[in-house]
Amino acid sequence: MSREQENVWLVLDIIYNQCLILLEDMVIAMSGKTLSQFGLISPLREQGTIINNHQYLSELAYDTDQLTEEVASNVLKLNIEQKEAYEKILNSVASNCGKSEQCISIAIASSGIAATLIDGGETAHTAFKLPLNMNYSDNTPCNISKQSDIAHVLKKAKLIIWDECTMAHKNAIEALNRTLKDIRSCNQIMGGITVLLAGDFRQTLPVVPGVVEVDDAVHYPIEFLHTLNPPGIPPHIPNLKIGAPIMLLRNLNPPKLCNSTRQVKSLHKNVIKAAILTGKYEGEVVFIPRIPLIPTYHHFEFKRLQYPVRVCYAMTINKAQGQSLRMTGVDLEVIVFLMVNFTWRVQESVHRTT
Repeated sequence: MSREQENVWLVLDIIYNQCLILLEDMVIAMSGKTLSQFGLISPLREQGTIINNHQYLSELAYDTDQLTEEVASNVLKLNIEQKEAYEKILNSVASNCGKSEQCISIAIASSGIAATLIDGGETAHTAFKLPLNMNYSDNTPCNISKQSDIAHVLKKAKLIIWDECTMAHKNAIEALNRTLKDIRSCNQIMGGITVLLAGDFRQTLPVVPGVVEVDDAVHYPIEFLHTLNPPGIPPHIPNLKIGAPIMLLRNLNPPKLCNSTRQVKSLHKNVIKAAILTGKYEGEVVFIPRIPLIPTYHHFEFKRLQYPVRVCYAMTINKAQGQSLRMTGVDLEVIVFLMVNFTWRVQESVHRTT
């Protein structure tokens, strides 16, 4: 059964429950008693507002029978350590909601590419409305109000899986911790939700320390600003051509318009027509607009109006997740993390090629 069919049946159940609420209100007004006192089915009062919460409906609209079969087949493939961790996670979740209850789990990732590999996955910034500039957000919570739709989802969630958490700023995890405590009115860590932080520290990029004084009073000529090429910002002249592979630098509309590889189909004045090369939406056509971009880590601020893309003939190992390419090459002029990690990547590439 598809997610759309599951959603239809879920909405019908909620409408049925809403009718029971109206009937019980009439019975209480006439007799002062609830339906359960007459031996009838009693409605769930909290579902009265759920029908308008599309995020909550989306989290419930999964085929549980299909998911159960997938889990049963994959559990057999776990090694001893993985199975031990799997059982600990299940026990932690079961202690909060019980094994028989249908609970909500939220799957997110730090990078856009990792998010596209998860069914229904989102980036952490999109799912939790994280602060944009983590360097100046030591005590800032996520931009989520207690009355919002996503807040209701977080109240009902029993498990959060954060993939590639080693690539996230520590202030992002701390912001989520403060937000969950506030929304769930619980002072336990992460508001009492079981949170699985997944990631490989061997893939963590090195941090280069450095301090640069801010000088906003200096006015630089436009010609000089055009020559700047800070990280995460496209060049002033992108030098694109039809057929070139490009990497999207911003998560504009996940999961389709997020940080992953595309191929240029046509170029226009203010938009790029491109095709998705990998992932769940492989082959679909998307349109990438020009947007204003401000570099985060620079000793002065400036704004550049440009397509948020870069030509991508080569990429780091972190960016190469989920990519299936006909021909690949590896640059060994610098250290490639650990030899074990490099060997695994080469074996995986050879396996896919053969």
